[in-house]
Amino acid sequence: GFANNTGNIRATPGVSFPGQGPAQNGFMTFDSPQSGVNAQAGNLAAYVKQNPNITVAQALAKWAPPSENNTGQYISQIAESSGINPGMPLADVLKDPGTAAILLDAQTRLEKGGIPKGVTPDTFTAAAGGQPSQVAIGSADASGTPQRAPVPAAPGAQQMPDISPQAQT
Repeated sequence: GFANNTGNIRATPGVSFPGQGPAQNGFMTFDSPQSGVNAQAGNLAAYVKQNPNITVAQALAKWAPPSENNTGQYISQIAESSGINPGMPLADVLKDPGTAAILLDAQTRLEKGGIPKGVTPDTFTAAAGGQPSQVAIGSADASGTPQRAPVPAAPGAQQMPDISPQAQT
């Protein structure tokens, strides 16, 4: 549901994004998958604008608050599927289009239970500020397995172990 709202963004008075349509059941709708992912990226960027030092974990806790979600599990699942350390500053993640695309991909998979129709690796890459047709490392391969690149830990942060199937062999 929520037409093209890949991040399940709630409708908020005074907040709008390009391509936004009428709200549905309290959630934003968008005219295309790209508009939805662009809004998702824009929402994360707004968190950084409000708090330049916000970490990935803090941003995800704001996105999926404990009043509505198992926030700790939400953060863990995104960290495990993306390889992004939740202690990293969100600003650092968003500065790198490849890493930002990985985060958007992982968050969409969790929010939507998979990748919605019409969303491609290029959708995430373009929303993250990269050049379309560059395969985002965080996007799935033909089998649906997310592709990951190592992401450095924030200074003093505990590095997440690589639990991907590739690391188990």
